[in-house]
Amino acid sequence: MGKSLEKVKHTFLFCDGGSCRKAGAEQVSRAARLYLRNEELWDEVHTIKTRCNGRCEDAPTCIVEDGHFWYKNLNPEKVVELIKSHCENGEPIEEYLVYAREWEQVRSDNERGTFKIKPFEWKDDPYLGRCQMTKGLSSDQYLHPLFDYLYRNAPSTVYETAQGDQLTFSELTEIRFEKDIELELITENKEIQLVIGPVRKDEPHLEKGKIRNTYYFYRESTGQVGVRFSDKKNELIGHLFLGTSEGNAWSYCTRVQLQNNKLQEVSV
Repeated sequence: MGKSLEKVKHTFLFCDGGSCRKAGAEQVSRAARLYLRNEELWDEVHTIKTRCNGRCEDAPTCIVEDGHFWYKNLNPEKVVELIKSHCENGEPIEEYLVYAREWEQVRSDNERGTFKIKPFEWKDDPYLGRCQMTKGLSSDQYLHPLFDYLYRNAPSTVYETAQGDQLTFSELTEIRFEKDIELELITENKEIQLVIGPVRKDEPHLEKGKIRNTYYFYRESTGQVGVRFSDKKNELIGHLFLGTSEGNAWSYCTRVQLQNNKLQEVSV
């Protein structure tokens, strides 16, 4: 039977991402649900496990959505305290907060600086020769949108595997990201699987093909632009070669994927 949502006064969103799980998130959410059930607050408070909340340095984290309160460094004892405070007093516990609506800044004990893409640099690449290159981001939150954009907007894009097999995006019938970690490039005759999601410790065989490094490049000898993928040991997984007539695809890469990072005095 579904929950009667009209009775819900508070919603707790417990991060279930990798860093939070390592820091004890499962014990935190279990303690919260145990307390809610036995204190007969189950109908009043709804709990949800989410993917990564984006505050790994503050793990385990939880967001309470009766006021946009972000909590940090939780444990089973703290989570029971904050449930009591929200339910009995309608107040957050400020000591445990990392952020609340209208605060001017985050209050983290372990704040990390915002990641910034480095400028393009000239390099002598073992695969491509003289290139301008920079390293992008390799999580599924970046790679899935990249492949989807190119599929929909840049049909002359070519994906080439480390073994030299090629697939032109105009051949694609579908890009599918329904499995936990594998992005599938599907044509009528073939299918290429790319590991882009988080690999669990009990699946070490998938680590070899996991995209850990994503490099954007401009090849001096040909004017070719594209993207290189490699694994944890920086061994080649494959290349994306963007069509030279599709400048919008490269513009998307530099604008969205690379935070408005531009090549050095080269028009593409």
